[in-house]
Amino acid sequence: MHRKWLAIIVISALNAACAATPHAGEALKTTEHVTVEHFMGRWYVISGIPNATEKGRVGPYIEYSDRLDHRVDETYFFHQTDFDHPLEQKKELATIVDMQSNAVWKTRLGQPISADFHILYVDPEYRYAVIGQASRDYAWILARDMYISDEDYQLLLAVLTDQGYDVNRLQKFAPRPEFIGVPGYQ
Repeated sequence: MHRKWLAIIVISALNAACAATPHAGEALKTTEHVTVEHFMGRWYVISGIPNATEKGRVGPYIEYSDRLDHRVDETYFFHQTDFDHPLEQKKELATIVDMQSNAVWKTRLGQPISADFHILYVDPEYRYAVIGQASRDYAWILARDMYISDEDYQLLLAVLTDQGYDVNRLQKFAPRPEFIGVPGYQ
């Protein structure tokens, strides 16, 4: 009898958790509104679910520049594997596709590939941002400074968790040479 009730409680809890957590295929909830001119400038990539081209990179940051025609230049800076390698850059072009919120962009990743880019969260002072893709395969935590507090980082992880991302897949990017090889950093 006790096992039966325990099984019912466990199944009910699992069903409630699944109902409360978004899954791949369900729409992401973006931040209500992004003021494009405030979003522009340099953002350090604190952590992410890295794609194949990001693996092994260190010290990454992105600079956004508004073209004033609903398009944004994205310049991604990084070092390959360690800081002894020269700083490299990769340029992309993003188009803001949701004009009401300015929180959904399409980024060109070469011809004919493009990727969606959802701004899930940006704090009122534009110090932190959480970016994700609808597939939930990739996500990034960005900050205006190279370092953020553990408390702030946990709050930003919660944004991704609430949207159905597996935050265990996130890896921190080494911001400086002394972070290479430290547990939790790629």
